[in-house]
Amino acid sequence: MKPFIFLLSVAFLTLAACSSPKTITGEVNFVASPEVGTLQLSAAGYGRTKKEAIENAERNAFYNLLFKGIPGSQYNLPLVPDAATAQKTHKKYFTQLLEDGRYKQFMMGSDLQTGFAPIRRGSENAKNLVKIDVTGLRRDLESNQIIRKFGY
Repeated sequence: MKPFIFLLSVAFLTLAACSSPKTITGEVNFVASPEVGTLQLSAAGYGRTKKEAIENAERNAFYNLLFKGIPGSQYNLPLVPDAATAQKTHKKYFTQLLEDGRYKQFMMGSDLQTGFAPIRRGSENAKNLVKIDVTGLRRDLESNQIIRKFGY
Protein backbone atom coordinates (compact mmCIF):
# COMPACT_ATOMS: atom_id res chain seq x y z
CA MET A 1 0.00 0.00 0.00
CA LYS A 2 2.85 2.42 0.83
CA PRO A 3 4.46 2.12 -2.65
CA PHE A 4 1.08 2.93 -4.23
CA ILE A 5 0.71 6.09 -2.12
CA PHE A 6 4.29 7.07 -2.92
CA LEU A 7 3.72 6.65 -6.68
CA LEU A 8 0.45 8.57 -6.47
CA SER A 9 2.22 11.41 -4.64
CA VAL A 10 5.00 11.54 -7.24
CA ALA A 11 2.44 11.61 -10.06
CA PHE A 12 0.53 14.44 -8.39
CA LEU A 13 3.67 16.51 -7.83
CA THR A 14 4.74 15.97 -11.43
CA LEU A 15 1.37 17.20 -12.71
CA ALA A 16 1.43 20.16 -10.33
CA ALA A 17 4.86 21.15 -11.64
CA CYS A 18 3.53 21.12 -15.20
CA SER A 19 0.80 23.68 -14.51
CA SER A 20 1.11 27.06 -16.14
CA PRO A 21 2.74 29.81 -14.10
CA LYS A 22 0.47 32.53 -12.71
CA THR A 23 3.14 35.22 -12.46
CA ILE A 24 1.72 38.61 -11.54
CA THR A 25 4.15 41.46 -12.08
CA GLY A 26 4.04 45.24 -12.08
CA GLU A 27 5.50 45.34 -15.58
CA VAL A 28 2.55 47.29 -16.97
CA ASN A 29 2.90 50.75 -18.54
CA PHE A 30 0.37 53.28 -19.75
CA VAL A 31 0.53 53.83 -23.52
CA ALA A 32 -2.58 55.82 -24.45
CA SER A 33 -6.26 56.42 -23.86
CA PRO A 34 -7.50 56.46 -27.47
CA GLU A 35 -11.22 56.88 -26.66
CA VAL A 36 -13.12 57.88 -23.54
CA GLY A 37 -13.44 54.85 -21.25
CA THR A 38 -10.63 52.85 -22.87
CA LEU A 39 -7.05 52.28 -21.88
CA GLN A 40 -4.11 50.99 -23.89
CA LEU A 41 -1.35 49.33 -21.85
CA SER A 42 1.94 47.63 -22.51
CA ALA A 43 2.27 44.53 -20.30
CA ALA A 44 4.93 41.86 -19.87
CA GLY A 45 3.99 38.19 -19.51
CA TYR A 46 5.75 34.95 -18.68
CA GLY A 47 5.00 31.36 -19.60
CA ARG A 48 6.34 28.13 -21.05
CA THR A 49 4.66 28.80 -24.38
CA LYS A 50 3.89 31.88 -26.42
CA LYS A 51 0.17 31.53 -25.66
CA GLU A 52 0.75 31.26 -21.89
CA ALA A 53 3.03 34.30 -21.93
CA ILE A 54 0.48 36.38 -23.86
CA GLU A 55 -2.36 35.39 -21.51
CA ASN A 56 -0.14 36.16 -18.53
CA ALA A 57 0.57 39.65 -19.95
CA GLU A 58 -3.17 40.24 -20.40
CA ARG A 59 -3.88 39.13 -16.82
CA ASN A 60 -1.09 41.40 -15.56
CA ALA A 61 -2.71 44.38 -17.29
CA PHE A 62 -6.11 43.68 -15.69
CA TYR A 63 -4.63 42.88 -12.27
CA ASN A 64 -2.70 46.14 -12.19
CA LEU A 65 -5.71 48.19 -13.35
CA LEU A 66 -7.94 46.58 -10.72
CA PHE A 67 -5.65 46.48 -7.69
CA LYS A 68 -2.69 48.83 -8.21
CA GLY A 69 -3.73 51.56 -10.64
CA ILE A 70 -1.93 52.68 -13.79
CA PRO A 71 0.48 55.60 -13.21
CA GLY A 72 0.33 58.32 -15.84
CA SER A 73 -3.27 57.56 -16.79
CA GLN A 74 -6.64 58.79 -15.57
CA TYR A 75 -6.80 55.45 -13.68
CA ASN A 76 -3.76 56.09 -11.49
CA LEU A 77 -5.76 54.82 -8.50
CA PRO A 78 -6.95 51.18 -8.45
CA LEU A 79 -10.53 50.45 -9.51
CA VAL A 80 -10.90 48.20 -6.44
CA PRO A 81 -9.77 50.26 -3.43
CA ASP A 82 -9.08 47.51 -0.84
CA ALA A 83 -7.52 44.67 -2.83
CA ALA A 84 -6.94 42.17 -0.01
CA THR A 85 -10.46 42.45 1.41
CA ALA A 86 -12.11 42.45 -2.02
CA GLN A 87 -10.17 39.37 -3.14
CA LYS A 88 -11.22 37.48 0.00
CA THR A 89 -14.84 38.62 -0.05
CA HIS A 90 -15.38 38.16 -3.79
CA LYS A 91 -12.96 35.27 -4.44
CA LYS A 92 -15.25 33.53 -6.96
CA TYR A 93 -15.67 36.70 -9.04
CA PHE A 94 -11.93 37.41 -9.27
CA THR A 95 -11.11 33.76 -9.96
CA GLN A 96 -13.53 33.77 -12.90
CA LEU A 97 -12.31 37.16 -14.10
CA LEU A 98 -8.54 36.71 -13.89
CA GLU A 99 -7.84 32.97 -13.87
CA ASP A 100 -10.70 31.57 -15.95
CA GLY A 101 -10.30 34.19 -18.69
CA ARG A 102 -13.50 36.21 -18.24
CA TYR A 103 -11.35 39.36 -18.52
CA LYS A 104 -11.30 38.78 -22.29
CA GLN A 105 -14.84 40.14 -22.64
CA PHE A 106 -13.48 43.55 -21.55
CA MET A 107 -10.44 43.37 -23.82
CA MET A 108 -10.76 45.26 -27.09
CA GLY A 109 -7.44 44.07 -28.46
CA SER A 110 -4.21 42.29 -27.64
CA ASP A 111 -1.17 42.50 -29.91
CA LEU A 112 2.28 41.03 -29.34
CA GLN A 113 4.71 43.98 -29.28
CA THR A 114 8.05 42.23 -29.15
CA GLY A 115 9.48 38.97 -30.30
CA PHE A 116 8.97 35.99 -28.07
CA ALA A 117 12.22 35.72 -26.09
CA PRO A 118 13.44 33.17 -23.54
CA ILE A 119 14.05 34.66 -20.09
CA ARG A 120 14.91 31.76 -17.80
CA ARG A 121 14.77 27.98 -17.90
CA GLY A 122 11.19 26.85 -18.45
CA SER A 123 9.75 30.33 -18.99
CA GLU A 124 9.38 32.67 -21.90
CA ASN A 125 8.77 36.40 -22.12
CA ALA A 126 6.27 38.35 -24.21
CA LYS A 127 5.37 42.02 -24.23
CA ASN A 128 1.79 42.74 -25.24
CA LEU A 129 -0.18 45.85 -26.16
CA VAL A 130 -3.57 45.42 -24.45
CA LYS A 131 -6.60 47.66 -25.03
CA ILE A 132 -9.20 47.53 -22.23
CA ASP A 133 -12.82 48.71 -22.09
CA VAL A 134 -12.61 50.27 -18.63
CA THR A 135 -16.20 51.54 -18.73
CA GLY A 136 -17.54 48.02 -19.28
CA LEU A 137 -15.26 46.59 -16.60
CA ARG A 138 -16.37 49.27 -14.12
CA ARG A 139 -20.06 48.54 -14.86
CA ASP A 140 -19.44 44.83 -14.30
CA LEU A 141 -17.69 45.53 -10.98
CA GLU A 142 -20.62 47.73 -9.94
CA SER A 143 -23.30 45.22 -10.97
CA ASN A 144 -21.51 42.47 -9.01
CA GLN A 145 -21.28 44.85 -6.02
CA ILE A 146 -17.48 44.78 -5.92
CA ILE A 147 -17.37 48.60 -6.05
CA ARG A 148 -20.00 51.28 -5.55
CA LYS A 149 -21.29 53.51 -8.31
CA PHE A 150 -19.55 56.86 -8.56
CA GLY A 151 -21.50 59.63 -6.81
CA TYR A 152 -23.64 57.39 -4.58
